[in-house]
Amino acid sequence: MPTDTVLDGYSLSEQHLIDHEFLQLGSALSTQTPILLILLALGVLGLIAAAIMTALGTGTKTQRISLAVLSMVSIASKYLWVPLATSIKFSDAQLLWYSLKVYSGYWQGVSLLVIMLEIIAVAVIAIAARAR
Repeated sequence: MPTDTVLDGYSLSEQHLIDHEFLQLGSALSTQTPILLILLALGVLGLIAAAIMTALGTGTKTQRISLAVLSMVSIASKYLWVPLATSIKFSDAQLLWYSLKVYSGYWQGVSLLVIMLEIIAVAVIAIAARAR
């Protein structure tokens, strides 16, 4: 938890309330947001499917790249949803940037896993784009 106020117009206690919201939402692997956990699982399955399609040369290049891109978005869904939900809940657009910056720090291990999956997805896209 930050010990200094970094949000304009917020006291430290209000900022802690916002930070507490991140803890309540949980990590990307948390069952507190089951739909986003399902999206993460579907993203991993889609990424595996895109990698297999690329390795076997099945499907068109567009299909393989599209599947990998959709998988990337699905894998990162919680990291995209939390900033939007927080800024809407507290009716302040500056929380969008604050959430993007701070949320992943609460769940560093899970965030590292998501980053690794995203890097794999980029590699699959690059390979699929080069394949015939």
